[in-house]
Amino acid sequence: MIRTPLDKLGNYIWAWNVERSGCHLHLDIVIAPALRLPHPVAVVLGQGVTVARSFTLYQSVTIGRSKSENIP
Repeated sequence: MIRTPLDKLGNYIWAWNVERSGCHLHLDIVIAPALRLPHPVAVVLGQGVTVARSFTLYQSVTIGRSKSENIP
């Protein structure tokens, strides 16, 4: 949802990042200080994710909700 010019810029930067690196960070996640992505290829952080302080995330990792109600 684009409401302001900064939202539009944020969406542009997000789309550029996903296209360039394959790193998908949902716009609705909460990131504490010092997140490290040493090799951010094929990284997905889905809606509702909260990343802890000083967290390191390597390539090919997906964190988020499943579409199934039985799988967290």
